[in-house]
Amino acid sequence: MVYDGEVRIFTTNFDGLLESSLRDFTARDVESYSLGGHSLSKGKKQFAVRDWKRIPEDERWRAVLHLHGKLAQEESPYLQPLILTESTFSRYGRQIQDFLVKYLSTGTVLIVGMSMTDPNILAPLRLTATSSADRFILTVPDVYRSFGDHLAGSTQAVARCAEFEVEVAKMLANDLAVKPVLLKSYGQVNQVLSDLALASALPEQYSSKVSPSSDRLPYGYRLTRALGGIYRNIGYKPLVGIPQNRTQSEALSRKFRAACAKPMNFLKDEMRAATGATASDEHFGFFFWLRVPGGKSYAGKYEIKLICSSAYHHWEEWSGQNIQTISPLSSYTPALALYWGQPVVHNITSGSRGRWRGSLAFPLVATSHYAMLGSYPLDTLQVGAIAVNTTGVIVGNEATGNSERSVIATWDHERMEAFEELLNDVAQTLVGDF
Repeated sequence: MVYDGEVRIFTTNFDGLLESSLRDFTARDVESYSLGGHSLSKGKKQFAVRDWKRIPEDERWRAVLHLHGKLAQEESPYLQPLILTESTFSRYGRQIQDFLVKYLSTGTVLIVGMSMTDPNILAPLRLTATSSADRFILTVPDVYRSFGDHLAGSTQAVARCAEFEVEVAKMLANDLAVKPVLLKSYGQVNQVLSDLALASALPEQYSSKVSPSSDRLPYGYRLTRALGGIYRNIGYKPLVGIPQNRTQSEALSRKFRAACAKPMNFLKDEMRAATGATASDEHFGFFFWLRVPGGKSYAGKYEIKLICSSAYHHWEEWSGQNIQTISPLSSYTPALALYWGQPVVHNITSGSRGRWRGSLAFPLVATSHYAMLGSYPLDTLQVGAIAVNTTGVIVGNEATGNSERSVIATWDHERMEAFEELLNDVAQTLVGDF
């Protein structure tokens, strides 16, 4: 781990995703524990809380304690008690609460990915509200959760959601002494965690007072430098994100089309494999998007803009102004990919965007390798997205026959990762190392 101090990891999840991620990042063994452990090895280590307490403090980051138990996975037995019902909540609630009181009272507490409705978490937080601990929660206001899909597109709903989240934030701060960090997207949750790791590794440089400013590592400085470098590399004016001239725009479009040859051939091979002979009538278009730069014109906006496409020559007046807000309400997969911080597939309403019926988008992440955790860089920045649109349907049952279903809809995780790697190569060809 990056942080040198004591780290304890608690979760209410029943799966082993945290353990898998820690193993990937650290190349170290990470074990699962629970309040009761398992009963398969009498007299030996049972991965109960008593065994967890025997772990040296500086090694506890390699142990994930499951407060609600853990389901059996592969060769690992389930860890008890599994708290799934109201009766088990009542039966084991006091035990969980008494255990947490100690660890919520001191040090720094960071809460990630919790809805704050679990009484077994809320009760010990309230009991320790006057403690000396610094406590934070990363939270993303959710229009859908608060008001439902029928209101989600309206300005009124967004305003009401903001008011609701402000009131929730006040409650957390006043009643539970938890300081909310309100974020615009789940992609920003990933960003905050990345920045915390970077700040722990290089605390002296993670300051706005470092001189020269080119050595400053806080997020805003790094994002401005990264976007400025990318826009300059593609021949755009870095402060406003427009091409130097039409000739430069045309050259970039040609370069993008050429770079898309490999992923296009990948798609054609996939179609041949699916049909058993020649490729079907499915057609594809690639689209390259970047975060809007932080110049005066776009100050404070959380948006992306279309830079170029393989489907048409970009920078006609109508296409040059295609700027989309990064939001869960967007109908554009690149904006959704940056909002969720992960690949997104989405159907396109027939006729709303020409012949396109489906879209797949991946976030583009710029990395620097001066600070590493194993083979993983700590300096990561979401700078844009790359998308492929298709004339086929990707999600659900909207296709009326196999001929309307995209080959992308048949992919497993392995095929999706292979395609993502090809698209990252496209972006690297376009802008250089980023």
